Amino acid sequence: LKWLFSTRGMMREEDGTVTVYVISQDVTRKHEAQSKLEQSRQEFLDLANSTAGGIAKFCVREDGIYILSASDGFYRMFGLTRENFPQGGGLLIREEYAPIFEGLQEKIRRGEAAASEFCVRKGEEEAWIRVNANQISGGSGETYQGTFVEITDLVRTRQALERERERYRAVLKIMDAVIFEYDLETDTMVFTEQDGAGEASRRVVPDYKRTMEAKGLVHPDDVEACLRICRGESLSNMELRLRNPHVPGRFLWHSVQAAPILNERGHPVQVIGALREIDAHKQEEEDIRRRAQRDALNGLYNQAETEEKIKQRLESFNQNSSGVYFILDVDNFKQINDTYGHFSGDEALRQVSDRLSGQLRATDIVGRIGGDEFVAFLPDVGSLKDAQTKGERILQSLRGGIRLEGRNIPLSVSIGGVFCQGRKGDYCAVYRLADQALYEAKRAGKDSCRVCGQ
Repeated sequence: LKWLFSTRGMMREEDGTVTVYVISQDVTRKHEAQSKLEQSRQEFLDLANSTAGGIAKFCVREDGIYILSASDGFYRMFGLTRENFPQGGGLLIREEYAPIFEGLQEKIRRGEAAASEFCVRKGEEEAWIRVNANQISGGSGETYQGTFVEITDLVRTRQALERERERYRAVLKIMDAVIFEYDLETDTMVFTEQDGAGEASRRVVPDYKRTMEAKGLVHPDDVEACLRICRGESLSNMELRLRNPHVPGRFLWHSVQAAPILNERGHPVQVIGALREIDAHKQEEEDIRRRAQRDALNGLYNQAETEEKIKQRLESFNQNSSGVYFILDVDNFKQINDTYGHFSGDEALRQVSDRLSGQLRATDIVGRIGGDEFVAFLPDVGSLKDAQTKGERILQSLRGGIRLEGRNIPLSVSIGGVFCQGRKGDYCAVYRLADQALYEAKRAGKDSCRVCGQ
């Protein structure tokens, strides 16, 4: 079949005969093109009407946007139809958002495709609309076309997020802490804290587990504790040391609280927590502990701490372990006190402590257990002979007297020792043996050393 366009005419001859003529033109291709155009137009309208928003041709006046033509989806966006859309097609913009649309209009006038968001009246309520538009005619009657999509839910979500951020900032100010968020899937850690101006600043550390160890962000002894956080474990008042960003090689103590966020299957996907620096508090605790461990007179370990530390060493002994335990007693100390006074006696004990400490290693344990009596434990002494040599060396360092009130005062000590080897030792038994050896040194005339085996 073909489509024809025909023109008919009549012509009368001189003899009165009438001739009818018809001129036909094949317009099949034209008809098919029009049909395809109509089909495309309908498909476009169907597509436009099926979108969440709508398509419209509009013009802009001082009091708002006026719709010239629009898809059904455009009207549905406002819960209306073509028939009950406001008289004149007015889409009034809230006054405070008019400058936003004016900026959009200015871009369009420059021939640029532009997008903007603005708030309109939707019956008794308000709705947020996003428009992408361009100008299709110029002159005094400016006409535009564009897509309109309602984004009220999106805007409300953004506003809710912004309120959450404000609450977040307020919490930061109140807590005086660093908030951290760890994403288990991406292995990304985000730290949020107040900057100098009181604003929240964010620091993102990707590939956190590897970076943490490679760059030494956490003290080596606390890496496992930090990995527990990365595994999504719930932690309360855990303490760990983090690298001081301002002093290379130094770590600061922090208190950590962390809680996991679970997915619908109950598996941790994120961890949120707070870090509080407690370094000054820990230093204070350490100072208190150190003072509690030390003798106030000479700075050596006190009796309780000395005994506890030596007990731990003896209980850790095995067949390859060895060491020597000494008791030292200042000879004739009562005479120094009676002659020069207790203040000078204290000074004498301090000088003995200094000389004794000077003969010992960092791994040795030395303390004052009362009055003029000291003990020392020296690990890794190979034999009874070596133990006797160590005792003689200490004895020699304490000979020659001390200086009190500008005068040289004779002073000596007696030493009793026990060489320990190859098995766990009982502190009380070792002490009794060393005390017996000390008695033997005193009975031998003082200023001497006696060492026995277990």
